[in-house]
Amino acid sequence: MGASRERARTIEHALAENGANVDVHARVVDQWLELTAADAARFPLCEVWSALRDNADLKGTVRRAVAPGAHGVHLRGEIFVEDDTNLDTRVDALLESARSTVRALRDSTRLGRPNLAAESTTVAETPRDRHRLVQLCAEAGWPCAERASGRIEITIECGPASYQAHLELTDDGALSAVVDLVDSSTLTQCSRTATASLLLTASAVVRSAKAVVVKRDGVEHAGLAAACERPRSGADLDRALAALSVACGFAGREAQALRHEPLAREYLAWCAPLLDESPDDDIVNNQSDNTQSDDNNQYEVEESPCLQQL
Repeated sequence: MGASRERARTIEHALAENGANVDVHARVVDQWLELTAADAARFPLCEVWSALRDNADLKGTVRRAVAPGAHGVHLRGEIFVEDDTNLDTRVDALLESARSTVRALRDSTRLGRPNLAAESTTVAETPRDRHRLVQLCAEAGWPCAERASGRIEITIECGPASYQAHLELTDDGALSAVVDLVDSSTLTQCSRTATASLLLTASAVVRSAKAVVVKRDGVEHAGLAAACERPRSGADLDRALAALSVACGFAGREAQALRHEPLAREYLAWCAPLLDESPDDDIVNNQSDNTQSDDNNQYEVEESPCLQQL
């Protein structure tokens, strides 16, 4: 841990020395090295959905997030440092992830929107090393199912709710684990903005959780993903999936609740000051014909623990 604390004292200067020039803070807490930085791109509340699309396109552990009580979106990343094995290499990878994220976001801002993921990111259906991933799931104690399409899925149980996580190993050996929470085609603009704000908050308060928008089977979904290093063992995979489970428990049912237009407007009215914005009247007062009237969408606030805290 001493080596990681030393890196935490120097990492704040490394981005500036390498041209990123952002306000970066690093610390070691609970056996994690955490990195936070000011976001490279600012946007109004009505465009917060774009942060989820950016996250889907960003590599590594660094992602956009909204911390409770913070003003605006920031960048966040972390690595587990209880085991100092290959620590320098892993910290360097975190640092490079931060640098590339800042560069990509600044480039997208300079060129104007659309952002990094102008089209929704598509999650690949065929893992690079499916057998390796199945082995890691078995080692971690997470039963998995291999679908005819080649996808590997696990079930995440969160109290009364359960979610399907789609797993793959990417070309560079990193883990992609994504839970689709909400079909965005069913959301009004107000509900979409509220859902994005909620998931970005989950991405801030749960280590290794990332709010994303992905397209699967031609349908765009908002959801949560594991933002983690390349899994070296079943323990690494278990840590990533456990974080994803916590994030789903934090925001899964709440995301479903925000399909309900009046609740989404109330949520936006609360969270707008945190984004240093006033609610956009066109969003908060949106009464689109797409508003869902399904009885399943009529969630009460008391049924949503996260929203209850608001």
